[in-house]
Amino acid sequence: MERISYRRCNTEGAGTKAIPTFIPSPIFGVERVSSVKLLGVYIQQTFSCEIHFKHIIIVSSQRFHMLKTLKRQGLRLELLHYVFHAI
Repeated sequence: MERISYRRCNTEGAGTKAIPTFIPSPIFGVERVSSVKLLGVYIQQTFSCEIHFKHIIIVSSQRFHMLKTLKRQGLRLELLHYVFHAI
């Protein structure tokens, strides 16, 4: 049996209305999770992009820090380009 929950949605000019959200029954042996990575994109249960954006920012800053450190240590520009394209 499916459970029905309601979430609030603001619509232009119509105020707030309740939209039914259908939650399927759990399947034996399948764990329910709040987010999943699919084709390189994090998808959350609420269809929010927050986890995906946080992940992209963390990975980008780590890679930028690595390139900056290699440049400070004297790695030639040509080799920095190779590293940049490799990561």
